[in-house]
Amino acid sequence: MTRLHKNQEYYEKTEWTVEKVRQEIDAGLSLLGKIDKKIVTFFGSHRVPEDSKYYKHCKNVAFELGKK
Repeated sequence: MTRLHKNQEYYEKTEWTVEKVRQEIDAGLSLLGKIDKKIVTFFGSHRVPEDSKYYKHCKNVAFELGKK
């Protein structure tokens, strides 16, 4: 199954896809805007496996920042 076929709906309905992404971003920013403390956001990818040294490093950094 090719990526285009797997996600055919997203490619065929680009206006819908863009609107869904906008809604998700707006919801996230709204949620973050309610937090009255300093925050750090990690952006990553679902493609990085959990056993990757990079995944483990980021998880550890997030944990240590959370403790502070």
